[in-house]
Amino acid sequence: MDRDEATRMRYEQGLTWKEAANMAGMTESTLKSANFRQRKKQAAQGIAVPERQQSIEVPVLPSDVCIDELKGRKRAEFRRKAVAAEARKLIPIKIKHPGVLSLLFFGDLHLDDPGTDIDLCYHHAALTHIDGVYGVSIGDHTNNWVGRLARLYGNQSTTAAEAIVLCEDFLKSARWAFIISGNHDTWSGAGDIVRWVSSQAGALHGDHQLRCQLRFPQGDPLTIVARHNFAGNSQYSASFGANKASMLDPNPAELYVNGHTHVSGYNIRKNGKILSHALQLSSYKQHDTYAAEHGFQDQHVSPAVLVTIDPLAGMAGRVMVHHDVDVGVEYHKWRMGRA
Repeated sequence: MDRDEATRMRYEQGLTWKEAANMAGMTESTLKSANFRQRKKQAAQGIAVPERQQSIEVPVLPSDVCIDELKGRKRAEFRRKAVAAEARKLIPIKIKHPGVLSLLFFGDLHLDDPGTDIDLCYHHAALTHIDGVYGVSIGDHTNNWVGRLARLYGNQSTTAAEAIVLCEDFLKSARWAFIISGNHDTWSGAGDIVRWVSSQAGALHGDHQLRCQLRFPQGDPLTIVARHNFAGNSQYSASFGANKASMLDPNPAELYVNGHTHVSGYNIRKNGKILSHALQLSSYKQHDTYAAEHGFQDQHVSPAVLVTIDPLAGMAGRVMVHHDVDVGVEYHKWRMGRA
């Protein structure tokens, strides 16, 4: 049997290369080389190359996926995403009472951390029940260690389960305008306790960012961009990220507020017809082993800032920033008494 005959029988009978080579009395590699040269020659001459027949026949099974249904579902999902994203470009918040309003911005809480001043957290939460004062949380309510960071639970006495109870109790103790989930919070994904408690408290909630516009009974509206963290850092300015956002924003806001880095910073700049205030909030976690390990300088001024807003005042007086929250509350009460 020659090489061509052995190759033909291989295709017709579904033999392996080794079986066909044995029938032809040659090595497997010799037969393969001869077959390669023959197929190349036939291809050059336009001769159809025979295909090896299958020795088994398998059924064609029905698919459990309907492509038309799948595409329809994806279209519906996209429409829902687009509607939700459009609604969050600028969220209107209607202020029903006239006069001044104060927002108490809470920096990173980390309620379950041993270095956090828990009494100060609850003291500031109690201040939100003063007439005309509302809280805004900027995120990172607990450590919420996940993945390889879960080992850090060994450095604290509060368990993950206890941290959830503590977070829920704290959030329910204050009166909120809106609440943001930071990176530590969103590590839980759909299991973020902050999102659930926010809905129970009737507070507006956002992952990472909210862009809101306060609309008053009298006076011009005021826009706030609150993020857990703005992009950009500078050794010369702690509030660089928020200030950069105010410079690049095509629709400038009067307040840009963020936390995340556990340092305090503040910058003000004239932005067309408004003043843009860039606020970098510190943290209630005042004893930080990570900061000590890396030699970070202490840039903590206050873990929270009280911002008093007068919708009827001129450019310079519309927004008053108080880094001492208790002093700010006294100013707020004085302004409320004048109304």
